[in-house]
Amino acid sequence: MKPSIQFFYEANLASMDHEEKLKQTLYSILEDYQESFSWINVILLPTEDHTKMNADFLQHHYETDVITFPMDDPEGKAGEIYINEKVAQDNATYYDQSLQQELNRLVIHGVLHLVGLDDHTEEEQKRMTLEEDKYLERIDRFM
Repeated sequence: MKPSIQFFYEANLASMDHEEKLKQTLYSILEDYQESFSWINVILLPTEDHTKMNADFLQHHYETDVITFPMDDPEGKAGEIYINEKVAQDNATYYDQSLQQELNRLVIHGVLHLVGLDDHTEEEQKRMTLEEDKYLERIDRFM
């Protein structure tokens, strides 16, 4: 059974384009990694709220792009992915990508964390980037 994937916009950004295409890509990640989730929430936050959450929950006193929290649910695994609107916009400019492309990458990055990928070491970062790129290409298949 596919999990409920919902998007919440607490930031000033307009809603994400092509939510359904992104959802199909996220389902394919879960299938590829043989993971089952009851729900996944994606929340876009203003930078102040996101940075406070990073400090309060992770004791990281700096801005970051995405924070992922695995959750327990009576129905099984679940998760929340929090995206920093300002860092997403800054990253899009820096990497010469559209904001939508960067948001897609960050959501995919969060789901990859939920299925067990990490990015602490250089090798883990390379694998994470390869996986992000692979799934970004899949989004176009669902057009």
